Amino acid sequence: MATISFYGNVTDETQDLLDHTAGSGIGFFGSSWGVPVALTETQQTTWVVTEDGGDYGSQLNNNQYVTTGNTLGVAGTVKINGAAPSNLDKLPNALATLNIRFEHETPVIASQPSLIIFDRESILNPAVDVITYVYEVRHPLVSSTATNLSHRASSHNMWTIFEAATGEPEAMPLTNSPGPSGLNTSAVDTAGGTNYRAYLEGEGLNPDDYNKGSAGEFLRHDWFVALSSSPTDIGQKTEYGLYFTVDYL
Repeated sequence: MATISFYGNVTDETQDLLDHTAGSGIGFFGSSWGVPVALTETQQTTWVVTEDGGDYGSQLNNNQYVTTGNTLGVAGTVKINGAAPSNLDKLPNALATLNIRFEHETPVIASQPSLIIFDRESILNPAVDVITYVYEVRHPLVSSTATNLSHRASSHNMWTIFEAATGEPEAMPLTNSPGPSGLNTSAVDTAGGTNYRAYLEGEGLNPDDYNKGSAGEFLRHDWFVALSSSPTDIGQKTEYGLYFTVDYL
């Protein structure tokens, strides 16, 4: 049996299950819960909230959009929990906003995963009155000097932008078979003498189990996602959701 779960990524050890079937989700606010985000600005805090944002739980890692980046090798930038802006490729898994988790009773390949920001009615419709910035994090090491894993959906360290009310949103591809805790990558990263190999060994793991790339078969696959939000009109935003899909074999 396959399951998909969403977790507010508080830390690797302590996560809040976002039970969308019970109306639990993520809310974006100003300086604290209940404080609105000013027009043209992005959120300063992120929280686990009820469906209408009327009550809150844990405060989550806040990944605040600063600049987009480009395909010429200029990385986008992010403020992590209010710190000075840093490049997206320095954002570690443990400090991402959201963890999407796929689990199966037998090891499987997770293929063609993607997400869409939509209006909670149809994935053919954009979210209403809100722009969303999304980045897939592929950075298991916390160290700011470490680099992203080479096995990832995009070679560019850029935010993907989901505009408000501009037609059918285009799905954002995520990494195939990221493995448990997003540790699966290519043989390049786990070769002898690399920092990543040393990291896996330090965690008591066999690096040769995590160098399978898109062919990786695992009981669990974890994606880590940075989310940032900016309103285009005043008022509460409830026509707003995240849709995730993945094939498995």
